[in-house]
Amino acid sequence: MGAWLRTMVGILVVLAGVALPIATLPAGPARAAPGDQNCANPGPPPEVPAWAQEMLAPQRVWPLSRGATKTVAVLGSGVDAGHPQLRGHVNPGYDATTGSGTGNSDCLGLGTQVAGVIAAQPSAGTKLVGIAPDVTVEPVRVVAQPAIGGDVTVDPVVLVRGINWAVSRHVDVLCVAVALYAADARVAAAVRDAQAQGVVVVAAVGDKGDVAKGGNPNPYPASYPGVIAVSALLPNGSGWPGSGHGFYVTVAAPGSAVLTLQRGQGLTTVDGTGVAAGFVAGSVALLLEGISGGRPDPLPALNPKTPTAAEQEQAQAWADSARLALWLTGAVAVLVVAVLAVGAALPRGRRRRWRPALAKAPPDRTEPQEPGPPILLFDER
Repeated sequence: MGAWLRTMVGILVVLAGVALPIATLPAGPARAAPGDQNCANPGPPPEVPAWAQEMLAPQRVWPLSRGATKTVAVLGSGVDAGHPQLRGHVNPGYDATTGSGTGNSDCLGLGTQVAGVIAAQPSAGTKLVGIAPDVTVEPVRVVAQPAIGGDVTVDPVVLVRGINWAVSRHVDVLCVAVALYAADARVAAAVRDAQAQGVVVVAAVGDKGDVAKGGNPNPYPASYPGVIAVSALLPNGSGWPGSGHGFYVTVAAPGSAVLTLQRGQGLTTVDGTGVAAGFVAGSVALLLEGISGGRPDPLPALNPKTPTAAEQEQAQAWADSARLALWLTGAVAVLVVAVLAVGAALPRGRRRRWRPALAKAPPDRTEPQEPGPPILLFDER
């Protein structure tokens, strides 16, 4: 979609906080559920506030957009389509790990957690609700259940298969909730093809950012040009220790102790970057529907292209500045209106070679410590 949409989404998500955390896996070994040996345990509803949902108050956006005309593909562990707060909003999907079958079941829990922050329906007894409750979720399984206590890994061949399938289904947004930690030409090509077909790619930056543990490798596809790469924050606004961080980050979003859905009709709290990517993906769906919902669509006026290195550097500087304002506002609805209004005007600025950047600091003009000689207004005769 080009640099314009990435910048607009960056403003929407970072300034308004329209993004939330990821799904980490269960902290301990999962108990077996009936019929689901070694699957994540839904457990009892956690007694925690839905602080992120309360802060974001997405209902203020819904008069403008609820995402009803948009489809978000969630690339993760599948999605539990039978969850009461997701029923009717999850397609059959695809199991890319086997190359056949559906993705509308979930043993691991990751995909259901991501889908929850995107499209969870309001329900009595909980304040948990998705950012875009009318969105359709297309579940794509790209990771299988690991051994108990093992790490989640994704095969690049499987990821490519999942991306290509989702694009063939004409989804609007790809939400890649997992990360590779080595560049792969096949994945890069699949991402470029998705972008060429008008699909917005959102990707988690991964949960290996703890430098003390020898971490923070570059994540993919988050590091590829044009991808909206999402990192995670703690409730106090500082970076979540496990979040990837570096040049590739486009936006940062809350990512600690966030209430979301769990497979098996349950609820859970999660940390990380996968669910953060989910909230950003939901925000993109709202933005895309809002732009096209009876308003002039600025996207065709742009020339979609891969941002240059200079543009990426400028956009990153802007994003860094914007992050300082993350906790200063929760005015999601106001920002959506602003984004839609700016969207109509921004192409004119582009044609005038305007680019987002930080203004240069004014020169520091210090006064001399000693006054100079007096100025004579009249000659003394």
